[in-house]
This record gives sequence, C-alpha cells and structure tokens, in this order.
Amino acid sequence: MKPTTQQGAPSGAPCRPSAQTNAANAAGSSAEEAWRTLKSGLRVRPVYHRVARRIRAHIAISVWALLLERVAETRCGDTWRNIGDDLRQIKLSQLTGPDGEVWQVTRPRPAASERLEKLGFKKPMMVVDPVV
Repeated sequence: MKPTTQQGAPSGAPCRPSAQTNAANAAGSSAEEAWRTLKSGLRVRPVYHRVARRIRAHIAISVWALLLERVAETRCGDTWRNIGDDLRQIKLSQLTGPDGEVWQVTRPRPAASERLEKLGFKKPMMVVDPVV
C-alpha cells in the first residue's frame, strides 16, 4: 500500500497526522486502556451479544461498575484492589444448631471499618435475620 501524501506537498512526501488527529488517537488509546482495566478489575470474561439492546445494557452496566470503582477510589484515596482486599475480609456465616440457625457477620477489621465509613456505609450488624 502506498503512503498517502498531503495536499500541495511534493509527490511522495508522507502525510503527517495533525495535532487534532494525535489528540484523538491518544484519547482513543486511553479509552481502550480504561476499558481493558475495567474488564480486568472486574474479572469479567468476554461476552458476545448479538441483540443491540443487550449490547447497550452490557456497556451500560460495565460503565456503571467503572463509575462505582472510581467513586470508591476517590472517597477512600486508594486503589480499587486495596479497597476490595480490605472489604473482602468481611464474611457472612450461617450457623445451624438444634435450636435453629443464625447468620453472623465477622467483625470488620479497622481498615475495613475505615473504608465503610469513607464510603458512607454503616458497619454491618453482627447478627443478621435470614431473608425468608
């Protein structure tokens, strides 16, 4: 394929991208990088949709998830990975005995409590009534 030439330039002179083209390429690059980061952070596998409304819904949910990540990062002043590591330590356990069952939440560690506070969540109740 022969390189394109600029109008008015001598024949054979290569076409150089304008500053606007460079800026558009950089923006596209950062958008693609953000999309890859979003997908990898959420550990989402590739999804193939054929119906337009499903494609739009998939993109909307993905962008919404990225927005939630960024809001959490901004409020906590840390990366999503570190926030997740702290909050992941809060567990819900089902305890069953002869008198019935109880759902208990582990006590949040200090780092997790701080994250919850910064995100505007109350600390979870230690004992939870099961949903019927």
